[in-house]
Amino acid sequence: MAAGRVTQQSDRVRVGIVGGGRIADLNVIGWLEHPAAEVTAVCDVDEATRTRRAEEWGCEAYPNLDEMLADPHVDAVEILTPHHLHASQAIAALRAGKHVSLQKPPTRSLAEFDAVAAAAAEAGTTFKVYENFMFYPPHVLARSLIDAGEIGDALSVRIVTAAGRLGTGQGWDVSAASNAWRIDPSLCGGGMMTFDHGFHCFQMGRFFVDHPIDTVHAFSTSSTSGGRQLDMPALISWRYACQPARFGSWEVIASLGSTWSRSTT
Repeated sequence: MAAGRVTQQSDRVRVGIVGGGRIADLNVIGWLEHPAAEVTAVCDVDEATRTRRAEEWGCEAYPNLDEMLADPHVDAVEILTPHHLHASQAIAALRAGKHVSLQKPPTRSLAEFDAVAAAAAEAGTTFKVYENFMFYPPHVLARSLIDAGEIGDALSVRIVTAAGRLGTGQGWDVSAASNAWRIDPSLCGGGMMTFDHGFHCFQMGRFFVDHPIDTVHAFSTSSTSGGRQLDMPALISWRYACQPARFGSWEVIASLGSTWSRSTT
């Protein structure tokens, strides 16, 4: 076996959480509640965060990923860091023989994802991109109705999302410092709506129609709200590679009240 690679010793998956920020509050729930899983480690560059999470989850705390990956009591890692770290951290974990669950969007580019996919194939461990929308009960029910032939052939998929007003009392309380990377294209890879949240919506486009997509067309507008650049409104459409022709579309609406203004088109 390659150096650093471990063999799972029991039926329980021992998990290391990489990144103890706000989103970890949601992702860790499944690991903590599942009878066949155990959170054994957390890694975060911020000392206060990793100490707090280690106490909260009853696990070891590591200041860097290499130390966590060297821990033989970690079978799998859940990567919850900013987008620009995803590719390098996932590849390092896979080369260490760990199973990897990677937060969406998995990488900033197709080239980065190709590198991660190659590392996963070589490692032979389990690799998945975190995607909760495909397990949402209404979506599961809709897919089951399609599979059962209850509504006939799905000829088109239409998705509409509306981003609400940002600010006090709207959503989670996330510090400006924690959000700073999201407004830097070199770090986040794309806009908060069509690239970041968009991973969920594009997954829905693939979830209900099994054919691959061969053509995509899009209009996108950049808007400003509370000092943030938001890639909406937008209209994205695609054609599935099949006959008869099938199509999909996603309309992104900015419902931000008087706090936003259009900047570019």
